[in-house]
Amino acid sequence: MSSSERRPTQCYIDESIHTDERFVVTSFVFASGRFDRVVAGVLKKHGLIPGKDEVKSTARMDQNPRMRAARDGLLELAGSKIQVAVYVGPIESWRLGRFGRAALGKHTLQALQSTLIRNSLRPSRLSLYFDRDLFASPREAVRLFELFHYLHPCGFHPKEDSRRRLGLQVADTVANSFGQILKEHARGKPKMVEIGGKGTGKS
Repeated sequence: MSSSERRPTQCYIDESIHTDERFVVTSFVFASGRFDRVVAGVLKKHGLIPGKDEVKSTARMDQNPRMRAARDGLLELAGSKIQVAVYVGPIESWRLGRFGRAALGKHTLQALQSTLIRNSLRPSRLSLYFDRDLFASPREAVRLFELFHYLHPCGFHPKEDSRRRLGLQVADTVANSFGQILKEHARGKPKMVEIGGKGTGKS
């Protein structure tokens, strides 16, 4: 987990699933202040409309220069202004139905709890915003959340829309970027990804 001068008050969580390679990457983006407004500023800078347009990992970047520029802007933001943690896990026995989402949600909460404990982050001051596809249902999300006692003081928001909760677009971008690095590494073709506008990360 990268360092930061300010204690985070928000955590945005999203995942990137790679079924052929049998792994999932989940990103935890820790931020403070009015982070959604910061993200909105990045989107506007590159010609997108917050609340309407959305940087999604599934979008064809090669056919949309504005989307590609906005994605790069979000990566720069992730590399310079916030704290990021990434979990990589197997998906051999998972499916994308109810059982699969239950397993994904449980592993995500487990990884998040471990991240908070290892980094001495106070759950009482943290609001958690999960992408709406991470859990099978709100009821299932609450059931799983109850299993992780250290997280109970957190504000829990299990079904968020990334068009409204803009920090989720950063989490999506980070998860997908790490997923692409790992996928290309597995194929023997290391992929270069610029983060922060100055350095270059690779597998």
